[in-house]
Amino acid sequence: MSAATASSFSDRLGDTRPGSSRPVGHPLAAYLRDLHERHAACSEGAPASYIPELTKADPNWFGVALATIDGEVYEAGDTERLFTIQSISKPFVYALALQDNGRDRVLAKIGVEPTGEAFNSISLYTDTGRPYNPMINAGAIASTGLVAGADAEERMARILALFSACAGRELTIDEDVYRSEKATGFRNFAIGYMLRNFGILASDPEPVLDVYFRQCSILVSGRDLAVMAATLANAGVCPVTGRVAIARQHVPQILAVMATCGMYDYAGEWIYRVGMPSKSGVGGGIIGVLPGQMGVSAFSPPLDARGNSVRGIRVFNDLSEDFRLHLFHATPAGRSVVRLRYDASSVASKRIRRLAEQRALAEHGKRIAVFELQGELTLFTIERVIRDVLALPEFITHLIVDFRRVFSADAPALGLWTTFLESVRHRYREVILTELASLPGLEAWFDETITASPSLSLQSLPSTDTALEVCEDQVLAQWCPDEPGRARVALEDFEICEGLAPARIEVLRDVLKRRRYRAGETILRRGEEATSLFFLTEGEASVLVDLPAGGVRRLTTCTPGMLFGEMAIVERRPRSATVRADSAVECCVLALDDFDRLTATHPDIKVKLLENFARNLSARVRRLTEEVRVLGE
Repeated sequence: MSAATASSFSDRLGDTRPGSSRPVGHPLAAYLRDLHERHAACSEGAPASYIPELTKADPNWFGVALATIDGEVYEAGDTERLFTIQSISKPFVYALALQDNGRDRVLAKIGVEPTGEAFNSISLYTDTGRPYNPMINAGAIASTGLVAGADAEERMARILALFSACAGRELTIDEDVYRSEKATGFRNFAIGYMLRNFGILASDPEPVLDVYFRQCSILVSGRDLAVMAATLANAGVCPVTGRVAIARQHVPQILAVMATCGMYDYAGEWIYRVGMPSKSGVGGGIIGVLPGQMGVSAFSPPLDARGNSVRGIRVFNDLSEDFRLHLFHATPAGRSVVRLRYDASSVASKRIRRLAEQRALAEHGKRIAVFELQGELTLFTIERVIRDVLALPEFITHLIVDFRRVFSADAPALGLWTTFLESVRHRYREVILTELASLPGLEAWFDETITASPSLSLQSLPSTDTALEVCEDQVLAQWCPDEPGRARVALEDFEICEGLAPARIEVLRDVLKRRRYRAGETILRRGEEATSLFFLTEGEASVLVDLPAGGVRRLTTCTPGMLFGEMAIVERRPRSATVRADSAVECCVLALDDFDRLTATHPDIKVKLLENFARNLSARVRRLTEEVRVLGE
């Protein structure tokens, strides 16, 4: 996504800062509110008039809802208002016919070819009388006739139960609309008798037609329809209850006829422009399904000449274009792209901290949250990431997002992510994106984003370890003010010297040799003989290891008051890592020969040094164990 596109996308969502007219929240919810506002003033079309009860609908009613396959629902406008489902009932009744009869028997009664004609056209094959598809009235009436049941009442009860299972709540029938439809449904009566004439209906058509009028009169809300659409997107499992509503094996056939026939004589242009299997109803509803990702609904009673909601058509066109929801653009959402989530109280940076700082981070490091992402970033995978971030506790002040294992990211995903970061820029003290270089083009996107939104409190760092260190320093400055990063540390303040009397400190000081190193100079080299250990009194030094593929990795960074080269005390083996001065460094060096001589001259000093060393080493091992547990590596 270009900087201009990202900026335009954000502008259209409006201000989501605290104190603005919009609450801080998920940018997808903000987008739907914007979409609703964008089309609310549309005055084209009129409510259906051929069913008297439908003329009572208020033309200003308008709602938009989106439900993900894991049960999250975003909505704007009149999404709780009840209206009758009308022809959106057809794919769900077709599902029940398939479950009751199997595909081959249903195909023998109902075709799957688009007609290019209106929803109430009498489109039958001349040789067999078979309706062309189940989305026109003739095919829908035939589907109703294939629903198993001892009588019309049982058949209707099974249909209502299926619809309720798909919506995740108990639905009811609008009896007034049912009576109005039945009293004026002369064309449907004619279709029913024609189907009986050809043997498509096996019995008296009037009980079947009665069920058909009732199924069209089931009351739903825009939210209900979004969940029902998401049930189809979720292979027949209702996302809000987890219950199987439709057998998985029939969902592809249902979506296929929705894609080719669901919008009647607008079906071809719809799949070309919007690209989602969809179904409309003359009550003003439209549903759309993006398999493996989500279901969408729009509700607004004014219809166009084809019987489709005018506002609904506009909503779907914008959604598809803004988020690339066209079926032939989309990729399955798959599993969550959040590989790991942890905080700095359990996984710290490679910088070695003094004990007081370690204790402070153990308590306050939970204020630093780290998300490691993986896989494909699409609109609906990043939507889940945003949802997880929004669910973070209020005490979180620093956010780090690691992109190292991300292998693709599309423009809508990055646009939604940018918009979200803009909306929470006052929520966090620091937001850091790391490892952007792992995906070509991601760093350029970041640079464009910062250029387009200079107020965005956001930075990029090469590694998550570096980002952790930056955030830790900020947290420690607030919660551990008594342990400032001192430029120089005296020998008696080293933790390894804890418990030594002043006289013993002087004995130790007499055997130490002071050395200085320039920034960038190698202090210890991997493979060389270990002859001494180093008390770092001033500056910083990093412990580095060579990587098999080339380059180096930082193991730790030592600061004043820390030791390095201390494993020589125990192992007496060649150095296993290189130590390099990150800045001008001063060290006090203890030769191993001098250390060994303490056994005879001052054994109490040697014992105390070894005790403190063992305690510090134990604390580091425990911390490493916890990090391995959290990271799973």
